[in-house]
Amino acid sequence: MLAVHGGPVLGLHLMFGPDVGSVAKQVLVYCDGGQPETYQWLFEQLQVWGARLHRISTLEHDQNMVFIQALRYFTTFAYGLHLAEENVQLEQLLALYSPIYRLELAMISRLFVQDPRNSTPTSSCLRKRISR
Repeated sequence: MLAVHGGPVLGLHLMFGPDVGSVAKQVLVYCDGGQPETYQWLFEQLQVWGARLHRISTLEHDQNMVFIQALRYFTTFAYGLHLAEENVQLEQLLALYSPIYRLELAMISRLFVQDPRNSTPTSSCLRKRISR
């Protein structure tokens, strides 16, 4: 982006989902780009709201996100594959599951319905690592 845009550039990765009501105690990863002095006000405001800001390079971001997402996706995929191969009765499992296990099942469902054509560079790298 820096090669085609001469103005301010900021890479910002929110490490929480859209259902979180506040940035207080939430992690936000950022990568400085062009003209960082123009967006310092944003960092100051996020810190007032209690956000935890972590500055890393774009390379470090991509390397860390591959690891974080790979581990999460691998365990979710393995769990889903095991459920499919065991031919379990999902209705009975749901009746027995606690809320945290229901959340895990929702994550399994979400992973298995995603279209791989809508991938990002991180997810492409993730697929390559998992398929080794």
